[in-house]
Amino acid sequence: RLSRASSATIHLDPVVVSTHSTQNLANAKICASLAHVVKTREASLRTRRLRAAPANKNMASTQGDYRTVAPGIEEAKLNDAPPPRRPLRALPFVLLALVPFGAHFFKGALSALQLLLPLSKGEYGLLHSMFALPNATIAPVLGGLLYDAPRLRKHALTLFAAVCLLGGSLCAWGLSQQPESITLAAIYTGGVVLGLGQGGAVVSCRAAASRVGDDEAFAQGVLAAAANLAAFGAKSLSAPVALYFGDYRAALAMLLVVQAFSLLAAAT
Repeated sequence: RLSRASSATIHLDPVVVSTHSTQNLANAKICASLAHVVKTREASLRTRRLRAAPANKNMASTQGDYRTVAPGIEEAKLNDAPPPRRPLRALPFVLLALVPFGAHFFKGALSALQLLLPLSKGEYGLLHSMFALPNATIAPVLGGLLYDAPRLRKHALTLFAAVCLLGGSLCAWGLSQQPESITLAAIYTGGVVLGLGQGGAVVSCRAAASRVGDDEAFAQGVLAAAANLAAFGAKSLSAPVALYFGDYRAALAMLLVVQAFSLLAAAT
């Protein structure tokens, strides 16, 4: 303490002054380092809070605003906020379920029309073997490869639906003609093409269903239900339509119309 007396003489020891100056400089450096650490810590916490915050205000009102954390909450709890769920989009999912519907419908209808088709039992069994041959070998693998390709993913469903329609058209044309070698070749070729398109469409639809929303198990269940519904509807409607019009060709035309709707759903 300095004397306030105006006439007092002040004597300072140079060693003491140098020691005090050194201590003050060290204390200033320590305070600056602590201030830098505190600012860095606050910036890190602010960044984590913003990352844990909901994407919009509606989410923030329903799930809580994670940008403001009460004092005393541990830092690890900032990342415990559940991510917002992606709801299942209805229209894309319905269109997705309709893509393989036509192929399932076509195959299911042939069993109901077996007695009306101009095929023997052996030829009918060979036709179903032609359906199953690509579906059990190359079709699922090819469907997965095409869907995984970034440039072909958006066209995969339309491509497989078009292949199904082409195979169904060849098969229906051969069945509508008199049984000859040419028509039998068209029938069996159409069966192979239809099986190829169906196998790729099923795999692509299952892969796309996992991207529609977070309810992946529910999506897979609905796709399986749509396939069973197609088989049920085909067996229930094909024979009555053929008997009503007096010709099984009317039922074949109905099958092609259903496949055309599947192609339209894939293109949409």
